Amino acid sequence: IDRCFAIASIEASSVVGGLLGEADATAPEGVVIVNSYAAGSLDAENDLGGVVGRAKRLALGAVHTSTAITGRSGSFCFTACSEAPVCFIDPACFWHKGAVGADDDVGTGDDLAGGNDLPQAEFFDTATYVAAAWDFAGVWVAAAGAAPVLDGLPAQP
Repeated sequence: IDRCFAIASIEASSVVGGLLGEADATAPEGVVIVNSYAAGSLDAENDLGGVVGRAKRLALGAVHTSTAITGRSGSFCFTACSEAPVCFIDPACFWHKGAVGADDDVGTGDDLAGGNDLPQAEFFDTATYVAAAWDFAGVWVAAAGAAPVLDGLPAQP
């Protein structure tokens, strides 16, 4: 999944994510999500993630989320990587800790050691993303007072 975004408010019982509810790919590399973001709100009892609710094999790169989460959750993914070692969250992935409300990048499962929780000022500062080598020459556009958006799209609310 490349250059994808979602801005939504979702209520469900379980397995809810800002982009995907469940990532259960049979390909050896699993589900790969790059150059994407999610914002809005999720409300469920179990398996909520700012990007993916539940994943068996997952790789994230150049992804950010400010999805507000209510329930047992992880910033990027709640239940992750039951089929390690095919799980990776690039350190160039970011979540807005004040908005997301989760304490870690993954709620349960393998410790993926990646992704960074950022306070609001850093999350909305383009310099954060430039320092992490995000592509502002064709993929991302700086948005005044907001996190970067995909080129050709309006700033997120």
